[in-house]
Amino acid sequence: MRLRDLLLMGSGLLATVPHPSDPPPLRRSASLPVKAAPARVPMAGTPVATPVADAAMKGDAAALRALLARGSDVNVPHPDGMTALHWAAARGDAAMVSALLKARAKLTSTTRVGGHQPLHVAAQ
Repeated sequence: MRLRDLLLMGSGLLATVPHPSDPPPLRRSASLPVKAAPARVPMAGTPVATPVADAAMKGDAAALRALLARGSDVNVPHPDGMTALHWAAARGDAAMVSALLKARAKLTSTTRVGGHQPLHVAAQ
């Protein structure tokens, strides 16, 4: 399967396979609006540990697998907004992209400059 196809169908795969840590679905009340959770994007210059994104940037598949097995957050971006999925897509690493999608990596994360999503990065 091609990298582009993995990224394109990623959201469909995640929507049909619930993650074991997902809470049960909630009913939406007409009287209470549902608010989105605030994004966990660090301010520029704020040091944040990004081990999953670091492993993907380096192409270290063994470290990435170990981090995913420990349940590390796959969506924590580098200060420039690049997530592990962005780096895996930029490297053209279909196995890494597949592992990250199974670990619930967000397809809609954007970079700070240009607002590029992982699919945009894969297409470059």
